[in-house]
Amino acid sequence: MDKPAGLISSLVVCILLLQGLVESAPSSDAHLFPPPPIAYVARGGTVTLKCSATGSPTPTIRWKKGSEWLTPEDNTVSKHVLTLTNVTEEGKYTCVFKTGELVSSVTTAVKIRPLPRTPHSVHMSDVTDTSAQLEWSYSYIPGTDDPTHYHLLLKPKQQNIEPQDITTGTRTSFELTNLTPATEYQVQVIAAGTVGKGPATEPVFFTTKF
Repeated sequence: MDKPAGLISSLVVCILLLQGLVESAPSSDAHLFPPPPIAYVARGGTVTLKCSATGSPTPTIRWKKGSEWLTPEDNTVSKHVLTLTNVTEEGKYTCVFKTGELVSSVTTAVKIRPLPRTPHSVHMSDVTDTSAQLEWSYSYIPGTDDPTHYHLLLKPKQQNIEPQDITTGTRTSFELTNLTPATEYQVQVIAAGTVGKGPATEPVFFTTKF
């Protein structure tokens, strides 16, 4: 029967022993919960890498980049979150897992991905006294972060208030409802992806009917 993913079994330990990679085996199985193999982040953004383990003896985890340890030797824990801020370069980060004399590791690559682009061709249609149809277009370019959803920033033009942030799906149209009659509104569209939000469009203005 196949072992579940992330399970470091006594069989694996025996193989490591035969290869001379470890000196002794832990008394029971250990589970490693690694980070994803690739983590995407916008340039200058923040990304979090999570790595944890369970087993007996109690596992410990340390992080390193290349040969440089990022976690002090006396600060090992069984669950560790590595937060990278203001990321400006790509790199590989290794989660090092240890239980007893068994040492294993898994590496994740941090890759920079551009934010989604600004939507375009924003326009209104079917404007009534309490609703309006908003439509826009988005141009996909390989290598950029594809939109997973959109944000619509809606507010009455003459009111000095924070806009209402409406989250939509991946469709490039949305019906705005519960509007006030005879009111001028402004709306902006933002594409959002796995690494964050892109730039907002210029405001588009429309006036509901009486």
